[in-house]
Amino acid sequence: MSLVVISGANKVAQGIIRTLQASGKYERIIVADVFPNYYYVERYLNFKDTLTPNNTKLSEVKLTDMTDLETALKQATDVVYVTHDYY
Repeated sequence: MSLVVISGANKVAQGIIRTLQASGKYERIIVADVFPNYYYVERYLNFKDTLTPNNTKLSEVKLTDMTDLETALKQATDVVYVTHDYY
């Protein structure tokens, strides 16, 4: 099974990703986001370094147009869409 997390670079999504990655339920988690500037990329990469290694492969997709989103969705069995970066 694979999962796409749309808007996956924000803090709320990171909590979801951390839990699902640790569970080992998914073989692959695809983090899809627009990554609007380097701050968001750096924050995500720092987060990714804190994850405990296991069999779940984590990959990223920069969303620049509808084709990127369609490609990411076709690779997944499940989708999570996170709408906000605050609690």
